[in-house]
Amino acid sequence: MLQELALHCDFIEVGVPYDKPVLDGQPIAVAAPQWHIAAHAHDLATIPVLMAHHVDDAVLARACVSAGGFVYVAATAGLTGNQGPLSDTLAPFVARVRGWTELPICAGIGVAGARQAASLAAFTDGAIVGSAFVRCMLADPGSVGVRGVRLLARDLATAMRRD
Repeated sequence: MLQELALHCDFIEVGVPYDKPVLDGQPIAVAAPQWHIAAHAHDLATIPVLMAHHVDDAVLARACVSAGGFVYVAATAGLTGNQGPLSDTLAPFVARVRGWTELPICAGIGVAGARQAASLAAFTDGAIVGSAFVRCMLADPGSVGVRGVRLLARDLATAMRRD
């Protein structure tokens, strides 16, 4: 399946599971220096996930200065797998984040199809999609699910291209 995805994706994210839905604040501040040293030693990028669009500039600055690869912003106010509309505050928030970094800014959480990806293409550098691919495979774990994954990847890539 990775070969099928690679035909249409510029990169594939592989996340590290953790036990809390949101890691923020003091635990991250304490662990950050050790994490950055270890990540750098193993050639791993730190990708901040900015969930709250109302976060203050000090938090944005801290997240963006330590970022590598890209900055991940929440596209919706819901949970992963949510298929609701994109947040009304997303575009202005992405503009704020651009003031703190030259890295690409990608949006995920609730991005499930080409229509949302096309909307994101106007002001982000990428769409992060996970649950929609899982739904394809759960609908049919065999070749039909793989075909669904291939078609979804193609449609998303087409929607995001600004050629």
